[in-house]
Amino acid sequence: MLKVSKMADYAALLMHRFVASERTWSATELAAVTALPQPTVSKLLKRLQQANLLLSTRGPQGGYGLNGSPDTITLLDVIVAIDGMPLVTECALGEKGRCMHETVCHMQSHWAGLNRRLIALLRSMSLAEFVKGV
Repeated sequence: MLKVSKMADYAALLMHRFVASERTWSATELAAVTALPQPTVSKLLKRLQQANLLLSTRGPQGGYGLNGSPDTITLLDVIVAIDGMPLVTECALGEKGRCMHETVCHMQSHWAGLNRRLIALLRSMSLAEFVKGV
């Protein structure tokens, strides 16, 4: 089954808060409004910041905020920040020697094509669209 990891799902939830409120948030505030554990929220915020999707400001008035427009940040950006590039199967990478069946199985190009489409779909959906439910 293809599915987004729980951590990427939580990251999307946090990003939703940033888009919906257009304000900065502390990790503690986000943990309270999302009912996620504060250490998990902190870890996700750090990863999203390292991926340049969030900015952070220190101090009493500090917090995290979006680093750019929700129209330019993509769902793929969020997923890659947490999980790395999506991959439907290992053989979609097309690397020789990864599969013991590669000499008799001819599915690699099919899986690779599906993987390209999945990535294109995630890249085409902005955070703004995703939050609207489009």
